[in-house]
Amino acid sequence: MPKNHLSALVCMSAFKGTLTNIEACNAVSRGLKTLEIPHQRLPIGDGGRGTITTVQSCLGGEFDEFDVSGPLTSQVKASVLCLPNKKYPHSLYIESAETCGHHLLKSEE
Repeated sequence: MPKNHLSALVCMSAFKGTLTNIEACNAVSRGLKTLEIPHQRLPIGDGGRGTITTVQSCLGGEFDEFDVSGPLTSQVKASVLCLPNKKYPHSLYIESAETCGHHLLKSEE
């Protein structure tokens, strides 16, 4: 198929410990640009760490930070996406990993 009939939708999830979903999309995008293949980027997430940044890249908004109960009820800081902004939010988004992710536990827990 000739290149001019080819296009791509780049939907990448995070590569845990190495690239965020946005960084992964950008890496693939650079390769497609080199090949002159038209494309769109759409970072995706599975509800784990990084999903909230995907929502922000699509909907905008501002981040704020709150104290919340962690996986064993201790207080942890969690980033919350406020739409349209943190001064006058109409909607708040928090990813579950911010409050109960295994990264919040010590190895002995």
